Parts: sequence; C-alpha cells; structure tokens
Amino acid sequence: MSHNPRFSLADVCKWLSIGLPTTFEDIVFNGVSVDSRNDCSGKLFVGIEGNKTNGGLFYGEGFRRGARAAIVDLSVVKGRGDGFHTVDGKPLIVVEDSLTALKRCARGYLSRLKSVCVIAITGSCGKTTTKEMLYLILKNHKRVVKSPESYNNTLGVSLTILSAPLDTEILILEFGTSAPGEIGALCDIAQPDISVLTAVGAAHLEGLGSIEGVFREKTTIIRRTKNGGSAVINADAVDTEAVIAPCSVRKVLVSTKSQKADLVTESLRREEGYVRFRIGELEGRLNTDAFHLVSDALCAIAAAELVGVSRKQAIKALEEFSPSNMRMEQREIDGIRLINDCYNANFLSVCAAVAHLGSLSQYKRRIFIFGDMLELGAESESLHRKIGERIALSGIDVLVCIGSFSKVSAEAASRLGLKQVFQFGSVEDASEFLNSFVQPQDVILTKASRKMRLESLINRFSCRKNRREDGVA
Repeated sequence: MSHNPRFSLADVCKWLSIGLPTTFEDIVFNGVSVDSRNDCSGKLFVGIEGNKTNGGLFYGEGFRRGARAAIVDLSVVKGRGDGFHTVDGKPLIVVEDSLTALKRCARGYLSRLKSVCVIAITGSCGKTTTKEMLYLILKNHKRVVKSPESYNNTLGVSLTILSAPLDTEILILEFGTSAPGEIGALCDIAQPDISVLTAVGAAHLEGLGSIEGVFREKTTIIRRTKNGGSAVINADAVDTEAVIAPCSVRKVLVSTKSQKADLVTESLRREEGYVRFRIGELEGRLNTDAFHLVSDALCAIAAAELVGVSRKQAIKALEEFSPSNMRMEQREIDGIRLINDCYNANFLSVCAAVAHLGSLSQYKRRIFIFGDMLELGAESESLHRKIGERIALSGIDVLVCIGSFSKVSAEAASRLGLKQVFQFGSVEDASEFLNSFVQPQDVILTKASRKMRLESLINRFSCRKNRREDGVA
C-alpha cells in the first residue's frame, strides 16, 4: 500500500458529533489501537470494554506508548461528562460507549475511501478460506486490504476499515454472527457492494435458535447489499430459491454440481496430492486434496470476476493457495499424516471433514479425533448423534472423542458397528493414548470447536514424536 491511513481529530469529533477546540484541529492519526500494551505511536487509542476489564482504564498507558488522543467510556473516568477533555494536554474524548464510537468512526472513514469496493463474506463455514483465496487472487491486480485472522465482529470489522489506506480499491471483510441482528449491524458499518454467502448450516443455534434462524441471519447480507451490487451464493450449501434479494442486486450462483449455476466446476478429481477441477475449458488446481474447498474457490473466483479479474487469472492465482491456520492444515511426522482442521466446528463443517477423511482410502487407518461442537443449544445431542452415525458409515477406521458432548457421537458410532471407538475427558489423556496408538501410514484428522483447543493435541503429539526421534524418552 502506498499511503498510511490518515484522519484527523477534527474528523473524529465530526463523526462523533463532539465539539473540538481549534487548537487541536491539526492532530492527525496513522491508525487506531485498542491495546495499550502495543506501540500506539501516532495512533488514536480506543479503550474497549472486554470480558474481564475495560480497556479505557489504560488510556494513560496508551498515551505513554505514543497515542495522540484517546476515546474512553464515561464509566471509567470520574468527574468528567461526555465530550472533549484534556489530560496533561492530550485530547481525551469521553463517550457513552467506546465500541459504538469506534463503529461511527469506521463508517465515517469508509465514506472517505472514494474508490473502494467493499466485499463482505459470511457463511456457517468457509468464510476465512474464501477470504484468503480472494485476497490471493486480487493482490496482484488491485490495492487490497483484507480483515486479519477472523476479525469478523463489530470490533474487527471497524478496525479493518480504519486500517485501510486512502487509496484502497478493494476491502475484503469477514462477517460473523452468533445472535440475530449482528449481520445487519455489520452491514450498517461496511455497506457491502458485493456480498458472498458460502454456506448455511447448523451453527450458533444457541443464539440463532434454529436452522431457519441461521438462514434469516446469514441472508441478511444479501438483502443489505448496496443497490446495483452483486451477491455470490454457494448453491451447494444454500437454499437459493428461498434467498430474497433486492431486485437491484444480481445473484451469482456457484456450484460443484448444478449446471443451472452461473459458475460450475466439472471433472473434480484428486491427482498427486492436489484437487483438480475444470471450469469450461479452463483447468484449475488447489494445493489440497479436500474436495469441499473447491466451493470456497468458486466463491472467490466469482467475486474476483465481479471486480474485473478474469477467470483465467483467478484460477492461475489459486494454484498458490495452501490451507493454513488450523483449516485443513497438513503436515507429516514419522510417516503419519496430520490434518489440523480444528479452528472451529459446526455440523456442516464436521460433515465435510468426515467425508474427506473417509475418502482417503490409501492410508492404513483413518483416525478421526473429534471434540465437542459448541453453541448448538437444544439441538446439541441430536447433532452429535448424527455425526457419530455419519462417522460409522464413512469408512473411517478409528474414532477418538474428547469432551462431554462428543460422547454421544462415540455411542452412536459404536451402535452402528464401528469397532475402534475411544472416549476421553481431556486433551492430555487423548494425547497419551495417541502417542502409543498411531503408526506409520495412518492419517489423523482433528476437528472441534475453537474453545476445545484441540490444536494442543497436535502440538503435544508433534513434540513427543520429535523427542523420540532425538532419543529422548
């Protein structure tokens, strides 16, 4: 990017409808910080209330680390009302809610990015992978900013917008939700020109109530796409007939199955560790053997075409894509293939993982390490039972369950005849078992919700194997 983001204290006060003394109008910022432990040089510090403490309590540390001004909640400062104040000559803006203030700043700053196209991605699974694929396609053709990691809530989306240089052409955002209204609130901030819906499935039912609730919430992104914009929809995982879009929004359907879609793959196959596919006369390749990632690739290709990158260029760029960050991430240790897919889990993504592992028939044993799927509310037991039944019928040889909910999956798989089923209460116990159980030519896939921290099992296993190779007991 050619320029640092720049906005002024005068801009901030305008966005927040707060008066500003003229002596402070020339203060400018090169970004925003919400963590006083980091370097805040030249930044606007915003103290956000967290689960354990309110970041506004540390605005003094933010100033010591170079912040030029701070926004804090009214609740953390005594004897000051809403509005503009100074502390040791430095501007302190006191507001009712700092997260709301940050959101208003993001919306105001976005209005200054005159040539930007906002692409917002949501779905019950595949959001981050699609985002990374799209960025890979666009980065050599456009000035692109993407949300880091899974910055997919109000805080993350606002910070991503405020990090974008003024000459940004494409802003790729990820929208997450666990309660009704959250997608709409993110659309209020980001106002997408192009929306991408990767999948709708049983996820966050604790907050969204039902599959119907998930569908209503996720499809909000399409209804809230700007007039004249476009919506890319994965027709393999979304009931496209039920999607209501404004008549001014063009729906672009992608599919690995239906010839009625606008973008369809043909000849899907594995070859030498890759997934190969064809779109018309164009051959494509992904650096993975997981078929279900092709749907994410199609969403990325379709979105890229909408901003002027050719299909041929997009397919070529995707040859450089490799799964990472605990999303079908692969490594091999001592002749054992490890597939780390435990960044998160819901019914739809676990079904995809089970189907993938079951299809890897070239290995001696297919071992599925499954931790609890969380936030499923009243449907938790039923969905865990269905997963167990799928595992038993998938071709998987060994099931290792960790946690209380996955015990239901273990019981269901055993009832349907899976012989090797093991249940553990902790990652530590499962790790000890696996260190002595696994053998060369085994393939292991791990899958669980984020809070289960199942990646620690992979790390423990890797360390133990490395120690054995070094001759350490």
